[in-house]
Amino acid sequence: MEKKKPAERLPETSPGPSALPALESLERIPNTIDRIRDFVKCTVFNLCADAEVRRETKKAVREMREPPMVADLAKLQPYHSHLGDSSMSRRLLFGAEPKVRKTYGSFASEADRNLWDTLMKLPDELREKNPFYRSLVAKRGDAVAIPETASIDFRQNLKSLWEYKIKKYGWRNTPLQKFYDTKILPMIDSPKPWTRTTLEKYVAEIDADIDEVVSEMGGFDGFRKTLRDKKQIEDPGKIRLASTIVEQIRGRDLVAMSITEVMDRTKGPFNLALFDIMLRYGGKEYLAHIPAINDPYVSYGNYQHTKYSVGGRIKESSEAGADAADRVFTGGKILKDANGKSVNIENFPIELHHKAAYLLIVNNIASAISRMPETFGYVEIETVKVSDKKGKTVLKQIEKPRVSHPVSVLENCFRKKEAFAMDILLQYVAAAHNNPKHSYEGLLYWLADYEKLGSKAGDDLGMYIEKATARANAERQKVNNHAIKQAGAVMLASAR
Repeated sequence: MEKKKPAERLPETSPGPSALPALESLERIPNTIDRIRDFVKCTVFNLCADAEVRRETKKAVREMREPPMVADLAKLQPYHSHLGDSSMSRRLLFGAEPKVRKTYGSFASEADRNLWDTLMKLPDELREKNPFYRSLVAKRGDAVAIPETASIDFRQNLKSLWEYKIKKYGWRNTPLQKFYDTKILPMIDSPKPWTRTTLEKYVAEIDADIDEVVSEMGGFDGFRKTLRDKKQIEDPGKIRLASTIVEQIRGRDLVAMSITEVMDRTKGPFNLALFDIMLRYGGKEYLAHIPAINDPYVSYGNYQHTKYSVGGRIKESSEAGADAADRVFTGGKILKDANGKSVNIENFPIELHHKAAYLLIVNNIASAISRMPETFGYVEIETVKVSDKKGKTVLKQIEKPRVSHPVSVLENCFRKKEAFAMDILLQYVAAAHNNPKHSYEGLLYWLADYEKLGSKAGDDLGMYIEKATARANAERQKVNNHAIKQAGAVMLASAR
């Protein structure tokens, strides 16, 4: 076997990214400041003699990329006020933050202010149709003008979103900066076209991913057997309940959850219309790499995965949620890259995003049912009328101890096929992604109310959750669930 010759050492004056000037050569620079400046430029900022070459190369790559898409924005036109109110939605669509005049309801007349307050109490669909609403929005001056069509460079948008996050956290966060430089920028600059699709096809793809995970579980019979054999849940009633819930999760539920994660508005139809535009003109790659701009982690994608959901550890002894579910229910067969190696958040193929999200939901549902008590004691504050010492009737708040039965109540809820039963569980999962503790407590309190009031307890889990950020997730999930349901018969082919 022929021996390889050792690589020739580049001369110290040779241009190229790896050709850094030797410290000795700096002695030839007469001025000390110039020596320091040139050394820092080459070693820290990588700006050596070939900088012009690299600039020209990047320019050529950009020119090879597909041109910006001309997007049809007609679906968004009824929602100009929502786009004006939503900073994240404007960033998703326009990349940079466009200028929006905001006066926050400083109307000239008291009559306009009163009418605005009245309209804001109406449901979204009624308010949007009200002719007075649009005129008042124009007076407020906080709407974004939405053209029928617009040329949108989604690659540049994605770059702007990441640059915003890097500016916010990157200066003190080496892993974040490294991930951006090595994974995100090459993907953005690549001439490879992004995969555009429709909402209907996207839901069908997610359904196929769910079916593949379920198959690796051994079907739902295998899911129940694993819960029992590995003692994840020992009570047979709880096993049946967990299976009943997990069996109903389909692609449209994951789409609603994805919308909840990447958008900041509680406006379901608007969120769905914008999501559809991003799929049609931005592509799956755009959605799969949207950064979470409000945390310092390497977190991104349709479901804003982090190391705490994929390929990391929550604590030293605790796996990330999707990894734990993959290990328990499929033997670790799903979350592998093309070479059969376990994935992590820095090496997370786009093909696994939906599967990881489904596994995370399975983990959260199984965990919640497993630790749910047969009885739940709580204190209810009740206002009663009492007489004071002078015989005058006054109101007084008293504490009354109560006991609810969350497991049997939840079983009864699904047995009766309550229309909002699954919505409540999906709201719980969305909220638990932000704060599992407060979300679980909120679920127990909702079940206690359902035991007393039945369907009058309503379908709003958010009002039972104490933590504001988790509550906001539940509220967004609720409206996104409803928007998906109303999206039409074609998409509902992935019905439960």
